[in-house]
Amino acid sequence: MNIIKRFFLYKLLNSFVKKNTSETMPLTGVLNDHISLKIIIDGWFERRELDALKQFFLKNNYPTKLCLDVGANIGNHSLFFSTIFDQVVSFEPLLKTYKILEINSLLVDNIKTFNFGISDEDKQMPAAVSEGNLGATKLVDFSEDFDETLNLKKLDSFLEEKKIYEVSYIKYDIEGHEIFALRGSEQVIKNSSPIISLELEMTKHYENCLEAIDYLKVCGYKSAYILKNSFSGGLPSNFKKLSIDDFLKIKKRRHKMVLFSK
Repeated sequence: MNIIKRFFLYKLLNSFVKKNTSETMPLTGVLNDHISLKIIIDGWFERRELDALKQFFLKNNYPTKLCLDVGANIGNHSLFFSTIFDQVVSFEPLLKTYKILEINSLLVDNIKTFNFGISDEDKQMPAAVSEGNLGATKLVDFSEDFDETLNLKKLDSFLEEKKIYEVSYIKYDIEGHEIFALRGSEQVIKNSSPIISLELEMTKHYENCLEAIDYLKVCGYKSAYILKNSFSGGLPSNFKKLSIDDFLKIKKRRHKMVLFSK
């Protein structure tokens, strides 16, 4: 890169940092990672979704006692959730991202972190790590190429052990493992009726998404909430309410965050 491009790129990135410093928190990240780069530019990763989520809870007067962040990565969402909920419990199985999550959680006093993932039972599974986008790390079969073996636990068993009985919101973002995590969360879903959010890649993994949605329907969930527009950047937005059946009729696309309620 020539000196002129470097100069203007530095000035541009520095302007983003100065602008976001007064509006966000000083997160630690991985310099060459997708999520960290988005944080530098926007202040938060998936900022529009997070701002809309905050408004969703405020406007609808939903309980904000306890949030579970399943697939917390470096803690971007957990830190934002800490401004909404009294307590945040974060789960991240990949050690290199968990260590950064630990550092970031020190910025506030209402986040507890755990170095394991959530599934339908306590077990270990291999994972393919996506360098450059650690958030895209996914669980695979032992017959496939993998980089690390991750520890997973059943959420219901963990909550019973910790005597946690009231949950307001659960975010699942675990790259296709959602149905297994949901099955391991059966009791808390039935007993607490939390607002649940899923990342849904409806264009590439429709059957996996449909399986998770059908499970929520069986658990009594009736409504889905999607962002009214899908443009990137800093434009404000909010969630639009649909029945789950109507949600399944719209054009298939990738949804960074879909909320579900009973």
